[in-house]
Amino acid sequence: MTLNTNSNRENAAPEMGLWAAVLNQAMKDAKALIKKVQQEPSLRESPLFRADVRHMTRYFRSKATGPGSFIFICDLLGMNHEQAAQQIEQHYLRHLQPVQQRTTSRYEALAS
Repeated sequence: MTLNTNSNRENAAPEMGLWAAVLNQAMKDAKALIKKVQQEPSLRESPLFRADVRHMTRYFRSKATGPGSFIFICDLLGMNHEQAAQQIEQHYLRHLQPVQQRTTSRYEALAS
């Protein structure tokens, strides 16, 4: 059996676009949370805000590999999920932690 790679790529293109949009929305959500907390720092202590941050953090830090997971999407798009997670940690997640918890991330700790 031979695989028609051109046909597979054409068929995968819409799916890849969908998963890229999912990842893009997750990044937009992270940016929106940062903007909210910059405008109103007291949100850091809000239970609803903290729940949003926990949900987002779990998504990006998850080791799950099933469809829709961060690792799945990165792999599908040809991205190194570890490097992407490290960048997300540095640029987004660390800004969402309560001030007393804003020390080194687990990725920064592993690098040292």
